[in-house]
Amino acid sequence: MFVSWTKPVGNSSFYKVQWKGTSFSVNVSEMFYNITNLTAGGQYEITVTAVAGDNYTEGQSATVTKYTKPAVVKNLTFTGFTTTSVSVNWTKPDGGVDWYIIQWNGTQQVSNRTNETFFTIPGLTPGTQYIISVAAAVNQSNVGDNSSISTFTKPAVVKNLIFTGFTTTSVSVNWTKPDGGVDWYIIQWNGTQQVSNRTNETFTIQGLTPGTPYNISVAAAAVQQSNAGDNSSISTFTKPAVVKNLIFTGFTTTSVSINWTKPDGGVDWYIIQWNGTQQVSSRTNETFTIPGLTPGTPYIITVAAAAVQQSNVGDNSPISTFTKPAVVKNLIFTGFTTTSVSINWTKPDGGVDWYIIQWNGTQQVSNRTNETFFTIPGLTPGTPYSITVAAAAVQQSNVGDNSSISTFTRPEKPGTISVTQGTNTLSISWILPRGNISYYQVNISNENLVFTNSSQTVATTTNFTYLKPGRFYNITVTAFAGNFWNTSDQVSFATVPEAVSNITAVGTTTSLSVSWTLVTGKVSSYSVVLNSAGQLVNSTDVNNQTTNTVFGGLTPGVIYCVQLITKSGPYENYSSLVCNATFPNPPGSITVQSQTVNSINFTWALPQNMSQKQYNFSITTTNNTFVTKDNWFLLGNLTSGSPYNISVVTVGVMGYKSTSVTTVNYTKPETVQPTISGHSNSSITVTWTKPKGNVESYSLYLTPNTTIQSLNSLTASYQFANLSAGRAYSVMLTTISGPFNASSELVTYATIPNPPGPIEILSKTTSSIETQWTEAPLMTGAKFYYLLTYTSSQQSNNINTTNTSWNFSSLSSGTSYNISVTTVGELGFQSETVHIYMVTTKPAVVKNLTFTGFTTTSVSVNWTKPNGGVDWYIIQWNGTQQVSNRTNETFFTIPGLTPGTPYNISVAAAAVQQSNEGDKSSISTFTRPEKPGNISVTQGTNTLSISWILPRGNISYYQVNISNENLVFTNSSRTVATTTNFTYLKPGRLYNITVTAFAGNFWSTSDQVSFATVPKPPGSIIFSRQSNSSLQLQWATPDEMSRAPDIIYSIAYQAVGGPSQNTTSTQNNTLLSLLDSGTNYTVTVKTIGPGNLSSTVVQNSSFTLPNPVRNLIVSPESTTSLNVNWLNPLGVKSYYRYLVDTYNDTGGLIYSTNITNNSTTVPNLNPGTNYSVTVRTKAAEGSESTVEKAFSYTIPEAVSNITAVGTTTSLSVSWTLVTGKVSSYSVVLNSAGQLVNRTVNNQTTNTVFGGLTPGVIYCVQLITKSGPYESNSSLVCNATFPNPPGSITVKSQTVNSINFTWALPQNMRHNQYNFSVTTTNNTFVTKDNWFLLGNLPSGSPYNISVVTVGVMGYKSTSVTTVNYTRPFPVSNLTQTEITTNAVTLVWKQQESKLSYSYWVQVTNESNVIVNELNVKITNATIINLRSGSNFNFTVTTLTADGTQADPGTVSYFTRPYNITELKAETINTTAINLNWMKTAEYKDDYKYRVATSGCAYKNDTLRQKTIQISGLNPGTNCTFCVSVMAANGIEGQTVCTSQYTKPETVQPTISGHSNSSITVKWTKPKGNVERYSLYLTPNTTIQSLNSLTASYQFANLSAGRAYSVVLTTISGPFNASSELVTNATLPNPPGPIKILSKTTSSTETQWTEAPLMTGAKFYYLLTYTSSQQSKNITTTNTRWNFSPLSSGTSYNISVTTVGELGFQSETVRITTITSVAVGVSVPVFPILFSVLIGFIIY
Repeated sequence: MFVSWTKPVGNSSFYKVQWKGTSFSVNVSEMFYNITNLTAGGQYEITVTAVAGDNYTEGQSATVTKYTKPAVVKNLTFTGFTTTSVSVNWTKPDGGVDWYIIQWNGTQQVSNRTNETFFTIPGLTPGTQYIISVAAAVNQSNVGDNSSISTFTKPAVVKNLIFTGFTTTSVSVNWTKPDGGVDWYIIQWNGTQQVSNRTNETFTIQGLTPGTPYNISVAAAAVQQSNAGDNSSISTFTKPAVVKNLIFTGFTTTSVSINWTKPDGGVDWYIIQWNGTQQVSSRTNETFTIPGLTPGTPYIITVAAAAVQQSNVGDNSPISTFTKPAVVKNLIFTGFTTTSVSINWTKPDGGVDWYIIQWNGTQQVSNRTNETFFTIPGLTPGTPYSITVAAAAVQQSNVGDNSSISTFTRPEKPGTISVTQGTNTLSISWILPRGNISYYQVNISNENLVFTNSSQTVATTTNFTYLKPGRFYNITVTAFAGNFWNTSDQVSFATVPEAVSNITAVGTTTSLSVSWTLVTGKVSSYSVVLNSAGQLVNSTDVNNQTTNTVFGGLTPGVIYCVQLITKSGPYENYSSLVCNATFPNPPGSITVQSQTVNSINFTWALPQNMSQKQYNFSITTTNNTFVTKDNWFLLGNLTSGSPYNISVVTVGVMGYKSTSVTTVNYTKPETVQPTISGHSNSSITVTWTKPKGNVESYSLYLTPNTTIQSLNSLTASYQFANLSAGRAYSVMLTTISGPFNASSELVTYATIPNPPGPIEILSKTTSSIETQWTEAPLMTGAKFYYLLTYTSSQQSNNINTTNTSWNFSSLSSGTSYNISVTTVGELGFQSETVHIYMVTTKPAVVKNLTFTGFTTTSVSVNWTKPNGGVDWYIIQWNGTQQVSNRTNETFFTIPGLTPGTPYNISVAAAAVQQSNEGDKSSISTFTRPEKPGNISVTQGTNTLSISWILPRGNISYYQVNISNENLVFTNSSRTVATTTNFTYLKPGRLYNITVTAFAGNFWSTSDQVSFATVPKPPGSIIFSRQSNSSLQLQWATPDEMSRAPDIIYSIAYQAVGGPSQNTTSTQNNTLLSLLDSGTNYTVTVKTIGPGNLSSTVVQNSSFTLPNPVRNLIVSPESTTSLNVNWLNPLGVKSYYRYLVDTYNDTGGLIYSTNITNNSTTVPNLNPGTNYSVTVRTKAAEGSESTVEKAFSYTIPEAVSNITAVGTTTSLSVSWTLVTGKVSSYSVVLNSAGQLVNRTVNNQTTNTVFGGLTPGVIYCVQLITKSGPYESNSSLVCNATFPNPPGSITVKSQTVNSINFTWALPQNMRHNQYNFSVTTTNNTFVTKDNWFLLGNLPSGSPYNISVVTVGVMGYKSTSVTTVNYTRPFPVSNLTQTEITTNAVTLVWKQQESKLSYSYWVQVTNESNVIVNELNVKITNATIINLRSGSNFNFTVTTLTADGTQADPGTVSYFTRPYNITELKAETINTTAINLNWMKTAEYKDDYKYRVATSGCAYKNDTLRQKTIQISGLNPGTNCTFCVSVMAANGIEGQTVCTSQYTKPETVQPTISGHSNSSITVKWTKPKGNVERYSLYLTPNTTIQSLNSLTASYQFANLSAGRAYSVVLTTISGPFNASSELVTNATLPNPPGPIKILSKTTSSTETQWTEAPLMTGAKFYYLLTYTSSQQSKNITTTNTRWNFSPLSSGTSYNISVTTVGELGFQSETVRITTITSVAVGVSVPVFPILFSVLIGFIIY
């Protein structure tokens, strides 16, 4: 607070300032002071006193009282919103507050309730934004700073939400703007939401599903979209879509079946119509059969979908068809011949235009519908025919079902019978003159044998077998066709007597097997005779059932003959003689004696058991057969290298051959010398001439690749592919046949070097051409160079180089050059030459290119000639090029361009040839665009779709301008198309339009045109009031047409079947009067706008109200129904329906019906209930008359379901409430003529009669009362229950019995009852009041129940007790676990029960009880005992009720406590020292046991607390366990610790090395090692290895370095390290040696630096060797000139890297020959031999 004052009169030294609320003052010299740290909103009294110059004397004080400014309120928040109010809340500010100032939008209100920090601002405008501020105030005018927040009220609910239009996929709604502010409308439907920022109150919801109900809600939103008001909702449904794919699926004579695809969207019914008939199908499966149609009649059928309600019908989908004609009747045959059939029938029901007669694929149409007969001519005899007749109607393709009959034509008579005779068979054949048959039946008979037989066949032959030989038979043949037949004339034939036949004789080398077929007829036996060379060899007789025999022991290779004699009685019949031979034996095995390239000599052994004159030998080879008497053969004139299959057989009599003996042998192959006939850069081709004879395969050897290629015998050449280019190769050819081969001499040749890659021009100037080509591929290690040639018209030059680029300089500008590159390789072979032609130097760039003129179709340019020569100018624009050879002209006009098109124009100079252009100079522009014309418009209500024509050319874009002066409206659209749409226009307005074409910076504007928008239709027609003679209707002003000029509405209305009437209105409502009652009127309204444009119509229909019914009468019909009757209303219509509603006495509607007649029965009512019935006349939905009303009661219902349930002194009567209304119930009770009557209310369902006698029978009757009516129930009787007996007393118990007694029941005579005693397992009846229950198990509970049994067998409540037999004592009482302070006991229980518990008691050595517990299981743990002490334990079994068994007792010691602070200290590799602390509760008789394991196994017992254990394994983890033993030897818990002995030291060795690795090995030490750590330096690598490892290889090391290793053994925390061991890796070898140059006395070489050797110490050891000398040289360079050398001499040169410790790398070698001195002759062969030897060594 800032305080100031006026200086007082006189002098003063300073001022003392004081303020209330603090004890301290401030001395100031100024006449003001700012007091800080005050409380906001607080009242302060401030005093200022002047002090004189003596700093002591004070003047009179001046005092002022002021308030500090209140603090700002905190946490100002909104707590609620409505449409007209906002609630706020805040936190009181620090300091004082007297009241709060609340302000909003210019309004202020003061709240003096300072204990309330909330406020509700009422009376606000809905949907409006408010800034609300709250400030604290003190002392009226002292107001703090405002705390402000902003919000908005909830918008109000939209009004008058109605539907204004429907389609299959859209619904239009309209509403009235709500009070207050609105910025958006939120439209929601079925889970979809859309925000409309057009605050005109109309909306069309698009993309809906047809035939679907929709709940549509509209809410206003203000300020922001999330601030939405409450929804206003209405429901409707979209029009169903048209059904799809309506097709016919079936036709009958009286029905048509159709099918269709369900339309998109919802469907609840389908409306099917045909020829004026309609049927509604509620089956939404898309199929329907229309029954009851007339056969052969055309029908038009339509199907439409209906959804939600049947009146909501979609558009029809029509198809037309006709029913199938009916089937002709009574189709019969009237005549048959062999070639025709006649039929007759009766005309079918329905329409017929033709008859279709079909037979066996033939059809004929008869249009003589008055003739119902037909003869089918030209048929085939004996043939089946299926004949159908069908009626056809409307068109011939509409054919009814066939009526079918089948028949055969008559068959022809068989003739020309012939027979083939046998001894037992007759084979019969015949001829059928023409036609067909079903089958033939051939009959055969013999009168003497009394024999007949028949055969059925479809062929014209048949066989009769098993006939008697030599008999005559009579034969006939009958042809059958269906039911017709025709029989031949009879013929007669005889059988032939039979002889034996079918003899076969099959031989082996020593036997002959004879077989034959049994003859027909009777045979007594067969005789088989065998002879040879006219001499009888053997004969045998066999019975008449035998068909074979075998003659054995015969000679190989001999002819034998067989004859069979058939014997029957005295007669014999001889068969023909059958001869055959035995087979010869085979020769012995074949032995080859000798082989050459063209012959094989072989022999074999003679066959056994044969005379040599009886046989010879047949030798078969691969190509020939030879016959010889000798047992050897020389096979000559053979083909070399060929396999021969040799087979030898013995050939005996009759040419019979033995089995063969075979062998396969080869002739030797010939030698072939190959030649090298061709080569390429990756292959050489070896050819040879195929030798005489054969070769099975070739082996082709290639060196130095050491490739062996195996080739088949057909090959005469082979190409070695994938070879290295420019290398020398040698080949050798080997022929192979079977086990033999022959090799050629060595032949040497070379591959062609690879050509270089394509020549690339890197750059050109006026005086140079820089070229580059790719290195000849795959030539690494080969000797080669490049030959370059460049040629012009003035010069040609060659250059040799090993580089892959070359800059040809000092060239002539503008001159063409041809350039080539060739690889030259081994033996001077050259690769293909790579060329590039006509490479020309470039001309200069033109200067100062500018535009000089523009039209719609041309552009003019100008430029300055460039320096240097020019032959042409190249002018290019947008893909077009023109060459100007007028080099003195530097300007050009480009004609024929397209208007409004961008062009990039470039000019370049060209020299020598037109393609040799200088760099281009480029500029860009557009041509001028054409003027748009022919503007046309497609008009909509809110849109104008504008189109126009551009006469020609292109544009960058169009700008279309639209304006309306009255609306002060302008807009424009930019587009690249020739159409554009202006949306959101006002309907029914005239707009001015221009179109401007833009192209770059140029434009052209059309002439102005004017068009109007179409007016919008009015809102949905709403019938706001109806009467029986008028309709009041209204509609909403068309959307966006408020205040539109010259708007009127055209209204048309028409009753069904009546004339149409018209009227107009300038308002959006009208009254239609003088209408008929109950009549439907269809009303349409459309908007007429400027220019007489009219909107689409909106339509609605409504009925006027009908008149009410007259003389309504309602009367009861039964307990559940009423009868209702009335007279027709005035002006009744045929379509009127009557709505009959029935209400109960509370006014609730319980039944409704909708009927057309004048009476009805109201069913399913409640009995005894008063009902009101209303009747309304209904003309249609929403058109109902006033209500007529009447009343009546139903008859009340009788009571049923009475129950009477007794106690000892009462009877409880209950019943089910009757349906309907009941005023009261009367309950009557009697017993033995004694009557009691009691009335209860109508909600009571039970009553109780008390004070009755126990065990007596009583009867009950109920009377129902409802209004004036009563109804008596049937009589129901029951009895009271007897009293129970007195309480049970147990007299005695044993382990197997219980004895008990009870008192007699009260108020009952003893002869009226007895007792039922029930135990756990049995029930007993007795007159006595005691019972002994015996033979029971021990320790078991018994539920004992006693009841009194009275009249009707009713039992009293029971008196019960539960008692136990005594349990057995525990057994086997023992311990299972003993600890330092607890003992766990376990025992067994004989006949144990789940209910048993056990009392456990513990006493010490002084017999004092130290613990007691009760357990439910047969074990217990007793705790809190002293360690190492003796205790007695007693266990007693208890039943659930405490019945005890005899006790059991045992004694045990507890365990002593364990030791503490056990420590182990390692002394060396084999000894460890242990020590520990004394146990708790220590006793003098305690001992210690120490067990050692893991590294040795020991047990020590001692009294002291320390021990040293030695003799342990090195590097091993030892476990030491120490336990305490009490007086009886029981031990306490073992305490264990582990400690390692130290491991042994191991010294490693390095056993192997390479250029990247060294291998370290060692021997496993004594004892154990858990792991090894191997340290490598200088890499500072530490490798951890498991204990099983005894070697390790360090890989990926640097070559030629010294490395040292240390091996450390590790076990547990201890380790031991070896001494340092040093070795080195091998150095890397140098790269390949190259020969840089050679002279007659020196060779200059170079090699690549040994890789990865940077930083290593090494040098190179060089060796060069010839046949005369060998020398070594050391150097650190990678280049060396060997001299002096001998001319023309071959040298082997090698280079080796020598590294650390003198270790050497692999050696790199090369062989070279010094140049030959002039005049010196060098033998070629020694040089080649030297080179080859060098190659092999390398």
